Amino acid sequence: MPLFLGVAFADCLAIDYSTGNLYFTAVATTESQSFIGAIHRSLFLHKTVLSNLLSPREIVLYPSKGYERFYLLYT
Repeated sequence: MPLFLGVAFADCLAIDYSTGNLYFTAVATTESQSFIGAIHRSLFLHKTVLSNLLSPREIVLYPSKGYERFYLLYT
C-alpha cells in the first residue's frame, strides 16, 4: 500500500494585481491536508493562509477593500 504524505494540487487560482500575490486552493489526498496558499509573484515567497480545510474549490478576492476575503465553496 503506497503512502502519500503532503501530496496536493492547485485547483483554483486568483490574482491580486494590487499586491502581486497569487492565491490558490490546494486540494490534498486527504481532506484535512487541503489549504489556501499565497505566492508573491515577483519574490516567489509562499505562505499558507488557511489550512485544514475540507476540499476548497473556489476563491474570490476583494483587494479594493484593503483586505482579502475568502469565500469557500465545498464539494
